[in-house]
Amino acid sequence: MSGQLPAFRHLKLDGVRSRPAALNRGIELAEGDLITILDDDNLWDSDHLQNIVRDFNGADLVYTGVRVQTFTIAGDLMHERIHHLPFDSPITRRKFYFYCRDCFPSLALERSRSLR
Repeated sequence: MSGQLPAFRHLKLDGVRSRPAALNRGIELAEGDLITILDDDNLWDSDHLQNIVRDFNGADLVYTGVRVQTFTIAGDLMHERIHHLPFDSPITRRKFYFYCRDCFPSLALERSRSLR
């Protein structure tokens, strides 16, 4: 990977009703080798993609921790929690385990290495 961020597309998939179906369809339609996944109710920090590309360095998969923020109606931060589990922990060595019941971490994978 060159260090420059690749071009990306946002896809609206009419008729696709489940997360797995949407992920599979998006991966099928992807033209590049780096595939990133972001749920529709999540936001990335401005440097998120840059950090993922920097940290990829030949890995099959990169995933990130999750910061969950709750705001008041007025927009004030009410509560924040951070979920992060190292990928080499005993839990993640057994299986790829999502450790946050109400959130989905950001993922990036390289098609040629990860989707065999």
